[in-house]
Amino acid sequence: MLAVGQLWVVLGEEFGWRAFALPRLERALSARRATLVLAVFWGVWHIPMFFVPGSLQAQMSPLLFAAAIFAWSCVHTALYDRSHPSIVPNLLYHGCTNLTLNLVEMPAELQADLVAAYLLGGLAVWWKLVGGSE
Repeated sequence: MLAVGQLWVVLGEEFGWRAFALPRLERALSARRATLVLAVFWGVWHIPMFFVPGSLQAQMSPLLFAAAIFAWSCVHTALYDRSHPSIVPNLLYHGCTNLTLNLVEMPAELQADLVAAYLLGGLAVWWKLVGGSE
């Protein structure tokens, strides 16, 4: 049931965020700025899940979630830009990430370390892979 639910979520989000929104944002903005804009919208999209008991967001600190959304957005942009027009890599990455988060329990004491790792990883991808001149 988890896999079927994630399939529905991942298909909807990736066709919306990466196949539709990202190319349009990148026509108007650099890849870096488009990534930041999309990360903000993607994060806001998930805010209602913080109020759903048992959801991943309800169990995460908002800072950890924001860092993860930033890092994942950077990776998603890099994947999309290098495989355009295919979103298959985005579908696989998003699906695997979601399934892992649902199947592996994250100890609360590791959240600060994960925030740092997500931010550092996201910044590295944002700077190196996403590119753009600013």
